[in-house]
Formats: sequence, C-alpha cells, structure tokens
Amino acid sequence: RWARAVSPLNIPLALPISAMPFASLNGATLWYDDWGPAEAEPLIFHHGYTGYRRSVGYFEGGAAWLLSHDLAPGAYRCIFVEARGCNDSRDAPGPYSIAQQALDVLTLADMLELHTFSFCGHSMGGGVGWQLLASHSDRIRRMVLLAPVPARGFPKSPGEMEGPRQHVLQHFGWLPKYTSEAAALERQRVVSEGRRGDTEEYLQDRARMLVSVPEEYWTEAWLSMRNLSLEAALPSISTPVLVIAGASDELLRANVEDSLRLGDGVLHVLSGAGHEVARDDPLGVARAMHGFFTGEALSPSAKRALVERRLRERGHGSVPDSKL
Repeated sequence: RWARAVSPLNIPLALPISAMPFASLNGATLWYDDWGPAEAEPLIFHHGYTGYRRSVGYFEGGAAWLLSHDLAPGAYRCIFVEARGCNDSRDAPGPYSIAQQALDVLTLADMLELHTFSFCGHSMGGGVGWQLLASHSDRIRRMVLLAPVPARGFPKSPGEMEGPRQHVLQHFGWLPKYTSEAAALERQRVVSEGRRGDTEEYLQDRARMLVSVPEEYWTEAWLSMRNLSLEAALPSISTPVLVIAGASDELLRANVEDSLRLGDGVLHVLSGAGHEVARDDPLGVARAMHGFFTGEALSPSAKRALVERRLRERGHGSVPDSKL
C-alpha cells in the first residue's frame, strides 16, 4: 500500500493548510510528506540552509522522484520534512540548530514507527546527517550526504561573526538577510551559474525562501553550521555513507576529506554540478543513490572486507592493501 497518494507533480509552493500534511514534533508543527509503499526502504530527505522540499527533488523529474518513480518504482519510501523556519514550517519556533533538526528527524521517524531508516541531507541537511551519525548511528541504515556542510564546521577568522547581531545577519557578505523579494530575486539572477536547474521558477522560489525565513533562523542556523565540530567522530562511524559532491562546489575539498575519514565512506563527484547537486544533476544523484543502496558502490573498506571473505571461502590467505 502507499503511505500517501500525494503526487509531487505541479505542487505549488504553499498549499491550503487543510490540504497539507503536518506533524507535531517537539513543540513545533512541521510540514512533511511520505511517498511510496510502507514496506519499502524508508529514506528521509532533509534540505539545506534556507531551503525547502524541492531542493532534494520533491517534484516530477527531481532526484527523489527519479529514484522512487523511475529507477526503482516501489523500492523506496521517500519521506520529506521541512525544517523549523523554512517554507511551510516557517512559523515553527526555534531552536533552529542542527542538533534540534536532528532531534526533529528522529521524532518524525518515531511517529512513523521507523526504528531504523536511511537519511539523505543536503548542505545543512548534511550537517544534520553528521549529527545523526555521531549520536544515533544505531538508527541509521545508510546515509547519503549531498554537498554537506563540513563535519568540522566552517573555519573562523579573527573577529569573524563575533560582533553585534547585525554583523551576524550579514554573514554571507554577498547574501544579506533580505526583506525585499524583488531584491533577493535580482541577486539570485546575478549569482546564478546558468546551470540547467537555474530556471526562473527556481530563482523565484529561492528569493521567497530568503525573505520568508525568520531572522532568528538566519542567525542561529548559520552559527550552528559554522560551529559544527564532529570531525573527530568520523573514523569510528561504521554506517555506510555516500557523499555526493559537486565538482565546482567550494565545499568539494572538505567533502573529499570527510569522506576519506569515514570508516565506510563512498565518494561520488558530479562533474556538472555545483553546490545544488540534486538540482544541477538530478539523474546523476538518483543513479548514485540507487547504486549505493543496491551495493554497486562500495567503499575501500567494504571492498576489502568482501575480497577477504571470498578469499577465506576459497582457502586463500589475505593479500596486501596494494593488491586491492
């Protein structure tokens, strides 16, 4: 049976309250949706900073849609949630930290009676993924991180973001907290890289997101990303993790370094993508994810374990790393 029969096709940015699925999670009312058979692989999607559900493919032709409707119909139960302060969860109160967002994901899973589940997070949602791996790895089957925020957070420079609150609100420099949707849209058009996903509809949606998020979210969520400090936990994480990075993303180096620190990490770099990997190459993301879930993509440690097992089964000894 289908957990929900709602199609992502032509869903507007905001639906009437009565037509929208909401969940009461930890004192907040958050938007969520649930596609696919209840018995399929549960996969929770989480967007990034100032993002929303379309950032991870909640529409026909998006990465999540291609994964669940095209590549493997019926194999995945795709569950989406919008974070406190964002889009249709914008009225939810804080805190807006990565730790709180991770707690909300776990509470949503509890509500859906999912003791274990897989998770896919983009950017700040990837930070939520790092948090889940560090503190609740027993509940995570597989982890997919799309251009995630570095596990070490963002480096500090002398005086950076240590001043008055107004300075914190200007943290991007080129991306202040907008109050005018027209100004936000103009800025989005200027900084657009001209990729396939940079449609006028997408740019308008991003402008709405930048204006609609509360100032408290703008500040607290950014500081939570900047102050993330989970790098030391990566080597002890045994959960299979797929890191999908964009070749022209400024976070590429950090994504590569984090993937190499993981005990069971797989790295996939998309040559035609920037930071918005799911938007820039939705089919590439969907294919990489499906290969990861079906065991076609193996980490070096998983490959070695497989080879060692096969050698033992045939009565052979182990081989040096250089031969693998």
